[in-house]
Amino acid sequence: MTGKQERVQSRRAFLSLAAVSAAGLVGSSCARSGGVTARKQTAVSLRHEVPLGESVERTVEQFNTSRDDIHVTMQFLNGDLDWEYEVKHLEEVPFWYTEGGPADIYYGRSTGWAHAADAGLIIPLDEYLDSSTALKRDDFHRSRYGKALDTGTYRGKLWGIPLIADTYGLFCNRDLFRAAGLERLPATWEETLSFAQQMTRDTNGDGTLDRFGYQQCSFQYPLQVIGMGLPFIDMQNKRVLLDSDLGVESLDLYRRLLAFSPPHADFERGDTGMKMSTPDGTYGMYSHLNYEVAPVPAGRIHVNTYGHSDAAYGFCISAESDKSRQDAAWKIIEYLMTEEVYFDTVEEIQHLPIRNSIRTGERFDAYLKKHPHLRTFVEEYEWAVARPCVPEYRYLESVMRNVLLPVQEKGGSSLTKDQLREILKRESARINERLARATW
Repeated sequence: MTGKQERVQSRRAFLSLAAVSAAGLVGSSCARSGGVTARKQTAVSLRHEVPLGESVERTVEQFNTSRDDIHVTMQFLNGDLDWEYEVKHLEEVPFWYTEGGPADIYYGRSTGWAHAADAGLIIPLDEYLDSSTALKRDDFHRSRYGKALDTGTYRGKLWGIPLIADTYGLFCNRDLFRAAGLERLPATWEETLSFAQQMTRDTNGDGTLDRFGYQQCSFQYPLQVIGMGLPFIDMQNKRVLLDSDLGVESLDLYRRLLAFSPPHADFERGDTGMKMSTPDGTYGMYSHLNYEVAPVPAGRIHVNTYGHSDAAYGFCISAESDKSRQDAAWKIIEYLMTEEVYFDTVEEIQHLPIRNSIRTGERFDAYLKKHPHLRTFVEEYEWAVARPCVPEYRYLESVMRNVLLPVQEKGGSSLTKDQLREILKRESARINERLARATW
């Protein structure tokens, strides 16, 4: 799937375009030949679950003509399937690890890495990382809550190298703020709720709301949960705390915010005051709007996440490959994490680096001056926490989705806290039963 067809993609594919654009820097061109006998090539295949960007076409030849020891082929298996399919296959290894023939490098969502590790399909990367001269553990971002590498750490070992782990930001339409008499951006969830209420109105008097206060997708509900100070999963006790008092408060906050949400997800229409989103929105999608990006609002604590709704994206190495192909695969991963690759493709891939050496360099500082809205996302890394790299997290996503359905249905806005607690008790029991069987 290449060229113009790649532009026809869902939001999940769009948000994930970044890393795969970089992944495509290693292509299927033949290695250099000529009068000198070429070195023996190690054939390596890289399988990815989202389409490639046009930057691939510009850089594949450059990479392949620069070396004659590795030949890489790409294979795309579309992982952007509907939610019903994902729910049906929650207990299985994501299919891009098992279908389509052999692969040496897998590129995909971090939420599938623990499943692949338990199935014996990928190898730990600790020895490669610890002996690497190109990549160092302490060069990957560390926040006050944890590390970017936590996105790929399971059973005490590192199974995936994250390439994308973008934070969230709150896009704010300044014109709608001013129209509502609001002179500053919200700092807390309660302020966000208050500002959303003040911006939501019927401007033409026809009895139908045509201006709205706040919008987020269902998969961003964990921001309200962790903002209350709750963990995604209580890893020590292997349970979730969604049905606690703070869990009820997080769902009640979501319920109240929903009352001021538009019947669409398109911030670019200009009729919504605030939208929770990711850095790709700063690359022209909203350029016709007078907007600013605020930090994720604080609840009991200020917290963000490493990775957006699909978690982090990155690379794993196949356990079924021989040692020479695994070694070659690691060399490719090292290359894909370089500063040169990042800046060769940054205008298209639209993501932020998680290596400190890139984030603190002069080129990146100049890039932020060109795209000042990105600074908020960069600053938000200080507050980032990783989603747990355990097989049960995918199941937890489905539980959280079920928690929201009664709130989103007609009449959901009138649910009491006691009714919300009953919903949370029911759904928490489902995931806690699953967590009780966990072997990690």
